[in-house]
Amino acid sequence: MRALCLILLIGFAVLVQAQPAPPASIAVAPSDSAGQVTLTWSAVPAATGYTVRRAADPLAASTILATNQPATSFTDATGTSGVTAYYSVTAVSAAGESAPVALHAAPVLILDNGAPGTSSTGTWITSSAAAAFGPDSRLAASTAAASPSATYTYTQPLPVRGAYDVYLRWNDAANRSASVPVWVYFDSDSIDNSNPAAAWNSTSKGAAVLETVVDQSRPAGTWVRVGSALCNGLLSCTVVLRNNTGVAGQNIVADAVQFVPRTVNAAAFTVPVLSDEFSAASLDTSKWSIWDGRNRVTQSGGELVLSLFHKGTLRTDGSGFLDESEFDESGTRNWISGGIHAPNHSQAYGYYEIRFRATQETGVDNAFWMLTEGGGSYDSMELDVPEVWTRLGTNLTTHGAGLGSWRTRQPDLGPGPDVRYWTSGKGHKHD
Repeated sequence: MRALCLILLIGFAVLVQAQPAPPASIAVAPSDSAGQVTLTWSAVPAATGYTVRRAADPLAASTILATNQPATSFTDATGTSGVTAYYSVTAVSAAGESAPVALHAAPVLILDNGAPGTSSTGTWITSSAAAAFGPDSRLAASTAAASPSATYTYTQPLPVRGAYDVYLRWNDAANRSASVPVWVYFDSDSIDNSNPAAAWNSTSKGAAVLETVVDQSRPAGTWVRVGSALCNGLLSCTVVLRNNTGVAGQNIVADAVQFVPRTVNAAAFTVPVLSDEFSAASLDTSKWSIWDGRNRVTQSGGELVLSLFHKGTLRTDGSGFLDESEFDESGTRNWISGGIHAPNHSQAYGYYEIRFRATQETGVDNAFWMLTEGGGSYDSMELDVPEVWTRLGTNLTTHGAGLGSWRTRQPDLGPGPDVRYWTSGKGHKHD
């Protein structure tokens, strides 16, 4: 009996079930209502369900939105319009929970026909046919002419800068056209839809960034992606349906338009564009050039030294040299200095993070600046990271950033006069 027991024990094995793999992909889909974020992800064979979380950013505490749900999609109706959140999804099984797959997303925007922000030219009739997004839609007859005789325009303010997927929806209607011209513009105040030249005039009308043809003979009642377009800090997106399909007597349908902020892969969310430790024997001219003629620049021992030299202006009464209180900072230059800038790294709009460290030494006018261009020169606005301003041989920080340690400045540059920015996480606004 002991031998039998020994054989059974030797043949006994413990099976350990592996944790499920994370979903291979995640994306944002069009939603049924404005203000929602709809996530979809790939199925995991071993999973019994999925957990969905939302956070302000990848490092912030998250809120569980769904636990062990069986479906591979989820709609969040509790987000804030214009605010991007960080969504993550994990696969769940009896063995535990997988690593997350994640992305950034913001609630969608939907503009229905007849709502504020829509307008039309030519003849459109109201249709109550089935599968409309709202209570009805608009119909116009197509034309074979080169220019449209009827247009329908949707203009939607965009609270989040970045790329958008643009979707159209239409309801049932007889004899729908298979070739409806659709143009997408940004920041368009008044577009002459019959004049293509005016529509492409980026200085006065806003640039058309997408011109395509949509097949409305496809099944009705679903969101159909028209394409993607980049909103680089502009104020609104305009979508125009035109009836010059090339075939007369067909119907084109104006129902609803949806704008889905395109997802950003979390792994690629941070993209370094410029860094330098100044450890070489000389300035890296592929990154930097002398700024504003300030050529007192040396580099050695892993440090960049930008020096200021007082020219030695005498007092008019002959009693000695001017002291600091007597310098004419706005007129005569009593000093010469050093400065460099990164000529290949300027940008119109966007969110950036800049990290800077200056050594804790005796110095004067030691600064890292971000400047905005005004009137052809970089003098419209100045953000300092930090600035040290003294000519008394002491260290002085006038902007609260400090020296000897890394400091982070995070500007969010938009098209308006105000600029939001953060210094090591503390918020400010420049206006």
